[in-house]
Amino acid sequence: MKKWIVLVVFISILTIYGCRHGQKKTGIVASIPPLASFAKAIGGNTFSYSSVVPTTANPHIYEPLPDDIVKAKKAVLFIYVGDNIDPWAAKLAKETENRSLEVIKAIRQKHVIFENPHVWLDPLLVPVIVQAIADTLSSIYPESSAVFKRNLEDYTSRLERAFLDARAKIAKLPNRNILVYHGAWAPMLRNIGLNVVAIISEHPAQEPSAKRVSDVIRLAKSSNVKIVVAEENFPTKIPKKIAEAIGAKLIVVNPLYSDDFIVVLQNLTTQIVTAIQEGSS
Repeated sequence: MKKWIVLVVFISILTIYGCRHGQKKTGIVASIPPLASFAKAIGGNTFSYSSVVPTTANPHIYEPLPDDIVKAKKAVLFIYVGDNIDPWAAKLAKETENRSLEVIKAIRQKHVIFENPHVWLDPLLVPVIVQAIADTLSSIYPESSAVFKRNLEDYTSRLERAFLDARAKIAKLPNRNILVYHGAWAPMLRNIGLNVVAIISEHPAQEPSAKRVSDVIRLAKSSNVKIVVAEENFPTKIPKKIAEAIGAKLIVVNPLYSDDFIVVLQNLTTQIVTAIQEGSS
């Protein structure tokens, strides 16, 4: 009888614990999909991950839905870029009872110098971002800090190999000149060894003037540019027109990728190498 009572009590405890901790994972919410992917790289299967802004939207002007606000409040951690990338996110972060991480602020605290606020696209800044995420999660769950540290080391090691591999492939190209429609991608492209001849539009939501387009075409022709990089989130009419005028390949990428950044880096490198080799043959 005593054994039976002990068994019943034990099962009851497991049931209560399971209801509280088992079925539903604690959520981490990010302002944009890339930050959610970084969090997943560090947190692994411990958490669920979601982003406020979808991959097809513009984070500069996005307005969070009521459901977004509820998710952020319930999250164990809310991660956002900061500055003018997601200006609405700072207000949302105040609703999370200090369970938030502003990425640009974290980078500056490490005394890292950078100019372009699209930090999640820079392979030299991504290690700083994932380090900040690992540190923040470790402060919330110190008992799991060893796991976060191990995941961090694995991710940064794989990223370093992918980055060096990308640079090695680009270095072999006979022509490394390239155009980008929006400056967000310039740091990544420059850091892997490409020469960004021109940024077509500093404000991609506004079409560049006819004179600007004409100047870029003339410059691109004189520089033998064979690649134009544009973004899915903005109209591609102008970059397509320029690519056709100079006989270049148009590559369209998404800055709000939901895939692993390492995969994004590898895929973009492959596209660029293939296009330049074909254009040189």
